[in-house]
Amino acid sequence: MINHRARIEYIQKLLSSRSIDLAIIANSGDIRYLTDYSPFLGDSILVVLQDDIYLINRFEWDRDLSTLLFEENHILSGYDYLSFLKSILPKDHISIAITGKEFLSIDLIEYLTNLDPNLVSIEDVLSSKRLIKSTEEISYLQKAVKITEDAISHAVKTLRKDTTELQMCAEFEYYCKMQGAEELSFPSCIAFAEFSRQVAHKPTDKKIESGQAFFLDVGARYKGYCADIGRTFFVGKPSPEYLDIYNKVLKIHEYMIEYIKVGMHVKDVYKVVHDLFVENGLGEPRHRLGHGVGIETSMEGPDIKYGDETLLENMTFAIEVSHPGTNEGGVKIEDNVYLTKDGCVSFSTSSRELMLIDFGT
Repeated sequence: MINHRARIEYIQKLLSSRSIDLAIIANSGDIRYLTDYSPFLGDSILVVLQDDIYLINRFEWDRDLSTLLFEENHILSGYDYLSFLKSILPKDHISIAITGKEFLSIDLIEYLTNLDPNLVSIEDVLSSKRLIKSTEEISYLQKAVKITEDAISHAVKTLRKDTTELQMCAEFEYYCKMQGAEELSFPSCIAFAEFSRQVAHKPTDKKIESGQAFFLDVGARYKGYCADIGRTFFVGKPSPEYLDIYNKVLKIHEYMIEYIKVGMHVKDVYKVVHDLFVENGLGEPRHRLGHGVGIETSMEGPDIKYGDETLLENMTFAIEVSHPGTNEGGVKIEDNVYLTKDGCVSFSTSSRELMLIDFGT
């Protein structure tokens, strides 16, 4: 099991070494990383002092979900975060570290700024810690990917001539929960026909169409860790033009898995793959080519375009290559990998080849 108490103690030692009195943790991903706690509804604030911790919940019913890290009298519930903070924090000027400042209300920010005009961000510290995964974290991600890929397979098997995006979405999400997923990594993206040409799409009552592609960009969360998998399918027989684009995207995707190594910078990786897109007549990539997976997906590093990370051993991330395709639909292929000293190892076991769906006559 992950030692969350050790993670809290790391922050407390950091505060002590920097002569900072306390940390306000308002980013939900950071709270989950440090404590394994996630509220059922609403939000939370974690207050870490050098020798103590408090959790402030929005709703009373979240009290029972709090982990054993918190003593009963250190769990506070209610709408008035400001009053709770005033009851915990010293009245005099103190030094404060913070993450998730953007999630705090204006009155909270004003109060904290009055106590410490120079609020210190420690988001870079927690981001760096979250980038490198432990053996346990990698095993949770492996399970999340397996649940996701099995659920994709299940959802595809349920397809009928009149299936809608929403119905397929329901099948996928049902199967995830039945296989042990605590929730979804993010709202499921299932796109039929012309909608598959978009980068992302909210499922609708759009029905599946013959002679058209569709994709799933979906993920299950297992013990707090998120999968993010993309697969494209085709109903009927695709044209040579569509197949050519699909196979070029697939080749670039698989090249990335083989190419990426420890020590590379994400911007250098992006540049190499960008050039491959252009050389293959695909134009420029329409969005970044990968992002971190862990407690969160798109909001976690490394970011293979906009980031500034050097890729290190035991980083976990999605490799995501897509193209708007043709009037038959788009192409999206996404896998999750972890980086070893020898290169990328994919969590995925499902085929990346274009799967053809035939409903018969």
